[in-house]
Amino acid sequence: MEMIFQEPYDYTFSKARNSQLILALCGSVGSFELDIVLNQHETEEYNKNGKPFIDNLAGQIRYRPTAWTDRKIN
Repeated sequence: MEMIFQEPYDYTFSKARNSQLILALCGSVGSFELDIVLNQHETEEYNKNGKPFIDNLAGQIRYRPTAWTDRKIN
């Protein structure tokens, strides 16, 4: 897996060998870890907007992590 960038104690954004983009979050107050594969729309938004899109997506996931559990890969 190739790390694209990371925010320490927040998230890591990587590219898997199969070219899937993976966002791995770690929780702050409530300790959790959640890895998701970006879907096609999210990938397109990342390609258009770069890191600010990932920062925003990480914030959305952190705000309601239970809404994303069906996409959890680990």
